[in-house]
Amino acid sequence: MKKLSLAFAILSLFAMSFAGFGGPDSFGYKWIDSDEPGGPTFNWIDIKHLSGTVNLHFSDDAYRVVTMSHTFEYYGTNYNQITICSNGWVALGSWPTTMLSGSVPSSSSPNNTLALMWCDLNPSRSDTGQVYYKEFDDKFVVSYIRVPEFSYYSNFQTFQVILHFARKEIIFQYLDVNRLHRTATVGWENSSGDDGIRICSWGPSGTCLHDSLAIRIRAVPTATPPYFTDFEDFNGDFAGDTGWEWGVPAMTSPIFPPHSSIKCWATILSGNYSNNADWVLNAPHIDATNVDWPIIDFWHIYSTQTGHDGGVIEISTDDGATWIIVEPEGGYPTMMTSGPLAGERAFSGSISRWEYVSVNLQPYAHNEILLRFRFVSDATVNDKGWYIDDFGYHEAYGVIKGNIDLRYFDNDSGAHVEIIDLGKEAVTDSSGNFFIDSVVTGVHFIKLWRPRFVPKDSIRVEIHRFDTLIFIDTLNPELYFADFAEDNGDMVPDPVDGWQWGRPLAGPDSAYSDSFCWGTNLSGNYANNADWKLTVQIPLYGVAYPVLSFYHWYKFNGEFAGILLDGGNVKISLDSGATWQLMYPVEGYDGVVGGHNPILGGQPAWGGEGTGDYWHKATIPIYAARGHESVLIRFELGSDRYGTHKGWYIDDVRLAENPEYSEWYDSIYGISEQELKAKKPFIGIYPNPFNSACYIKVYVAEPGGEVKICDIAGHIVDRLGELSTAGTHEFVWRPDEKGIPSGVYVIKVTGNSSATAKRVIFVK
Repeated sequence: MKKLSLAFAILSLFAMSFAGFGGPDSFGYKWIDSDEPGGPTFNWIDIKHLSGTVNLHFSDDAYRVVTMSHTFEYYGTNYNQITICSNGWVALGSWPTTMLSGSVPSSSSPNNTLALMWCDLNPSRSDTGQVYYKEFDDKFVVSYIRVPEFSYYSNFQTFQVILHFARKEIIFQYLDVNRLHRTATVGWENSSGDDGIRICSWGPSGTCLHDSLAIRIRAVPTATPPYFTDFEDFNGDFAGDTGWEWGVPAMTSPIFPPHSSIKCWATILSGNYSNNADWVLNAPHIDATNVDWPIIDFWHIYSTQTGHDGGVIEISTDDGATWIIVEPEGGYPTMMTSGPLAGERAFSGSISRWEYVSVNLQPYAHNEILLRFRFVSDATVNDKGWYIDDFGYHEAYGVIKGNIDLRYFDNDSGAHVEIIDLGKEAVTDSSGNFFIDSVVTGVHFIKLWRPRFVPKDSIRVEIHRFDTLIFIDTLNPELYFADFAEDNGDMVPDPVDGWQWGRPLAGPDSAYSDSFCWGTNLSGNYANNADWKLTVQIPLYGVAYPVLSFYHWYKFNGEFAGILLDGGNVKISLDSGATWQLMYPVEGYDGVVGGHNPILGGQPAWGGEGTGDYWHKATIPIYAARGHESVLIRFELGSDRYGTHKGWYIDDVRLAENPEYSEWYDSIYGISEQELKAKKPFIGIYPNPFNSACYIKVYVAEPGGEVKICDIAGHIVDRLGELSTAGTHEFVWRPDEKGIPSGVYVIKVTGNSSATAKRVIFVK
């Protein structure tokens, strides 16, 4: 259905704004039109020239009460009469009135109204059309063919209403419509006029209806997974036409009892089915619009003439316009040789006990599916028929099981394994094992957590039907964590009026988490010539791979010619603060602090005005602390005397075990055990590539040799120094200071008996 334009919506501020669907009303009726995804298919039923069609030969302002041979359920009541009025409305039941126009819902007569185009229409002229109706086995149709508006005999309207008996569904169809001079109501209401919905008004603006439009109205029961009915307390919202019955089978029947309890659906509960049957049992609509792999299952038993009589399962994804037979898993047992299903396989013959059946509807996922059980017979032998019980609808499932290792702990119990999107959870036993049943197929995300261990989040897994997915992972112990919400995390500032704990007022808009964090000055700038340190001592409990992580925000007094003026970095001490060792983040520092800075001069650091003014994570392996009982960790800010800025803020500080940075760590800090045994020279470069200065760490097993920088042609462009002693040597290379252009260079370390080299990239 066409949307209102913005201009019209503004002009119609108090009118109904329009979309192609709406509801439900209090009873549950909803509507949707054929312009919307999932809406009905426009399928005009031309009844005018069909046998059995009744021409009502209406004059102006006429009505007729028609008795139907079937009943139509509307608002929970069955009706076998319908009032048809010339003025574009019909009503369930007898309503002796020709009301020219009205609104819905309304307590004024008529009620139970289906307003297709309720206004003053006149089908009485000989040069215009008329109103017709026809009853089919499964539906009742009323068509208004070329009916004009009263006094305006050139704008014809052709529309119809269809009542589907078994589906309890109403369809309005508009084949050819034209704008009215009056305003017509489109909608419906109940028998007292206190429930219903006005879909729209159709008038001079001509915006809410158009040619070849269908509107579906229904309160049809819809099954969403997981759904199950054993048919004991009610009929499961199934609807059977002639022949199908819900209730208790005859206790003398070999079918009795049903699969569970005493009630089920059957072609005939007591006795045999009829010859020449073509009976349909409609299930609730299967809502698979958001389901990747729908499955329906049920239990059944049957006794029929083999190959002649039997049943199939049929589905429709076009609102019943077409139906196809779907195969149960394992297939149908019998090829039909006669009757309406001749040439098809079906449930036919006899089985002696209740059997389980499942149907994979995955090819029809992301649709609303109409599903029915269809039973047919020929004109010869009949039998007990087909019985259905314990119907279910669910998504396809798999299983996830596995093991979570709590590193360094013998008892691995208490780890939570959560499937976030499904709300499912398992907790590990003492061996770390867990099991999660009935996991819907598809992609899911797992979260692992346990108090005092580092959580893992959003681990992607994919499971297929009948899968048993083995999931194995490790949680590393959390040595320290502080989000500073409740306390200062045992951090110690030096000087005491340097770093501050609390709510940020001058730097970031808020802390990273909760309200509080640490900052160099929560309400202003840090000072000139500041050497502000924030230190915490953390026990290590013998872990081999401690990793520090935290979130930080910073804005330092800028840089000049690639040299940081002020900055901050992280150091550790393993001897109670006697000496301190610079630590390097995996993500990299921003550069090197200039030598004019008396605090951090020559040291890599975070710095600059526009590189860190957002909360972001830093990860620093401190494997140098392995084997020690505890470690002192220090966040240090150093400033010069030429200007200040908002400073450095940290939050959510964590120290935990994580071995995954071993290779990276060795490349930055030192050499592997194999290289030590081989006594080879080693070069570590940080960062690489770089844009102003890089930190170079060199290890040699014996004295002698030097460190040279060469271009890719082998020409020496710089010399960093001689290696007069064995062990580790550190250098800072600033090629800009010597006018060396950007490019790829080779750092060469030559010794008395060995040599090594490593590439470095200088990018301005």
